[in-house]
Amino acid sequence: NHFFVLCCSFLLFWLYHCRAPSSFTHTLSCSFERRMAGITSAQQYAATVCGGVLIITSWVVAFVLEALTTLVLLPFTSRVTRQKICGLIFRACSGIFVVYLNPFWKLRLVNKFPSRKPRRTIFMCNHLSNSDPFFLCTSIFPTETKWISKSVLFKVPFGGWCMTLAGDVPVHFTKDKGGWGTKKGSVGRLMEDCARLLQLDQAIFVFPEGVRADDPTGPLQEFKDGFFQLALQENADIIPLAISGSSQAWPKTDNLMGPATAFVSFGTPLRACDYSLAELKEAVRQQITTLRDAHPDVAAGKMAKAARD
Repeated sequence: NHFFVLCCSFLLFWLYHCRAPSSFTHTLSCSFERRMAGITSAQQYAATVCGGVLIITSWVVAFVLEALTTLVLLPFTSRVTRQKICGLIFRACSGIFVVYLNPFWKLRLVNKFPSRKPRRTIFMCNHLSNSDPFFLCTSIFPTETKWISKSVLFKVPFGGWCMTLAGDVPVHFTKDKGGWGTKKGSVGRLMEDCARLLQLDQAIFVFPEGVRADDPTGPLQEFKDGFFQLALQENADIIPLAISGSSQAWPKTDNLMGPATAFVSFGTPLRACDYSLAELKEAVRQQITTLRDAHPDVAAGKMAKAARD
């Protein structure tokens, strides 16, 4: 009983802090799309309960393992090493529990992860859903990246503690600009922290759009300059990725999860110093768009839409 109450409390906390402001029209549109896909309300509730329990279980297991690892290695290793090991533990638990053991979520890799020598790397991907990090960290495992995430997520019991132990980097948003303003001075510190990570050859993972897309198959939203400037400053590589299908797993306009197959593909690494800022942003945009549009679900959807038109 205590575990059930704990699970419900954490799930409600997660849903509250991760929900996106949505209009009535967007909510109706999401419901219509799910009905068209043959997804019933019963499946949505079952997927939500199953997904919530698996997410919480992965957090609890990961936190216990990370805490024990930190305590055991504290006298013998550096903070960087401990955070890397904790990061691998956290991503492994996310993949095992939330993706592979979830009967409602499937992951399909469209192509192979690019072979590369370890160096300063920033992974960039389009953003559709709160489920994206689970699918994406599983896709690139055992490559360990530090994730740039909203600071409020670091306050989530167990999950947030895992992120802290793993060395993920918080972004401090304020209520300004519709909730997307940033705390004074926090962006500079964020970039300094990310620069230090890259200088240690520690990869980072960002969503250059900054927010989840309203249209999962439409044009990508405007890319923010910050991490492209960082890539140029630190002479880093950028590896573009594309994801599709995850919007059905956990839609932006709905707190209910659902059955879904997420497709992930990898682009060609780009050496930032070979481009200007504008050229780099456009090269990443083109790769992500091309990769996404070649995914089986996106291609099939566009063919069906063309046939209807």
